Amino acid sequence: MADLKPIHSEQDYNEALQVLAELWGAKSGTPEGDKLDILATLIDVYESEHFPMDAPTPEAVALFMADERRDETDAQQAALPENPVFEIYEDKKGSFLFRLVTGTGQTVFRSDAFSSKADALNAVKLLQRSASASRINEHAA
Repeated sequence: MADLKPIHSEQDYNEALQVLAELWGAKSGTPEGDKLDILATLIDVYESEHFPMDAPTPEAVALFMADERRDETDAQQAALPENPVFEIYEDKKGSFLFRLVTGTGQTVFRSDAFSSKADALNAVKLLQRSASASRINEHAA
């Protein structure tokens, strides 16, 4: 680690970035990992002094958060094949059920039976409102 030195110039900075790229991914606790940690700290100090950043305005933070939510929503919708649709139907016994069907026609979920169409519709609406905030609890079989 004797070749580590303070970063005083743009040339030193560019050389440090090159070495950082070469060390990237080194395991922590190894000589290479230690060198990476020290070099990252030196680069951070240089960047803080030479490329200062003002704190973001509340408006900028709000825009960033809105973009993050939109990106997350877009990713979630992209993961769903062809925007799925809930279908409510009546079976031969007169019970009402619903299923979630992809745009390609694949059924991904089928409900239990409800005694009325209104009950099935209410269950669908409840799922639509709460599904994005739900968690997954895994239970051993």
